[in-house]
Amino acid sequence: MQCSKIGWQTKSTFYLKIKALELKGTFDHFQAQNVMSAQEIAESKLVFTVLDKNSDGKVSVCDIRTTMHKLGHDVSNEDCQEFIKKVSCNGNASFNEKDFLAWMETYREKDSETVLLDSFKAFDKDKNGLISRQELQEGLELMGVHLTEDMLDGMFSVADRNRDGGISFEEFVRVMKPS
Repeated sequence: MQCSKIGWQTKSTFYLKIKALELKGTFDHFQAQNVMSAQEIAESKLVFTVLDKNSDGKVSVCDIRTTMHKLGHDVSNEDCQEFIKKVSCNGNASFNEKDFLAWMETYREKDSETVLLDSFKAFDKDKNGLISRQELQEGLELMGVHLTEDMLDGMFSVADRNRDGGISFEEFVRVMKPS
């Protein structure tokens, strides 16, 4: 069984939330077997590249803290070290892409509702319960997705169903888990 096509929503998830340094990911559908699709692997590799700030092939405490700071989250060295221990296959002070892919494969089975809520909170930087157009744009740019104004307007318009100028959690879930 193949996963349905995964769009910008899933990619946004990876870049925008590491709470207590547990990377949160969202997929529309899980595969029957515990094997990531080629698209999931490619997206996970892209996430690793974003985390690997100095492009040395390893993600360190410094890399994680830098990424989280850019996302508006301050995390302690201890939290970063704890996360690295979870991901690293050999207990090093950093993890490589192979470690990260193995961890992502096991992580993908987490409860999707929890992941969706954490993902929503990552976009909602001002914590007002809505994702503004600006928050959406900043989040997408942090993950390297630069859209034209028209594309961003279209994306926001699709998600903001009640046209109140913000994407609520319910609207976010509808976009992330289309029926």
